[in-house]
This record gives sequence, C-alpha cells and structure tokens, in this order.
Amino acid sequence: MNELDVVVTLCLHQLEHIVNGQLPGDLSPCITFEAPDLVDLRRRIEELEQERIAQKRQHQYANFVCLLATRWWRGLVVASLV
Repeated sequence: MNELDVVVTLCLHQLEHIVNGQLPGDLSPCITFEAPDLVDLRRRIEELEQERIAQKRQHQYANFVCLLATRWWRGLVVASLV
C-alpha cells in the first residue's frame, strides 16, 4: 500500500551515496534528486523552519495576551467582590 516502484538508469557520476567509503550494493532504499530539485528542497526546508519560528512566536504572544486578559478579568472580579 502506498508504494511506488520505479526503475531508472543512472550513471555512476550521478550517485553520491557512499557507505564505508564504497557504493552500497543495494540502492533500493535511496531517494534520488536532480541537483536543482535538491537546492529547491533545501530552500523549502529553510522556509519551513522560518515559518515554524514565526508560528512559535505567534503562539507565545497569544498565550501572553491570554494571561494578561485572565489577570485583568480576575482583578475585575476581585474588585467587584470587595
């Protein structure tokens, strides 16, 4: 299920998968990319990291605002009971 078997022909200079200084005998678990696609993938990883940082900051800000609102509301409730 969810498997995709594709056979492609690669030249030796297109491989950069070295294990213990040698090319492994079985390359079936490898994923291959063309160089421009790999550059795009690395760029996207950087973008996602920046998005994650921005989301974390937004979440921290929302928690801070909630905390302030809760403290403000409790102050109103306590003041009205006095």
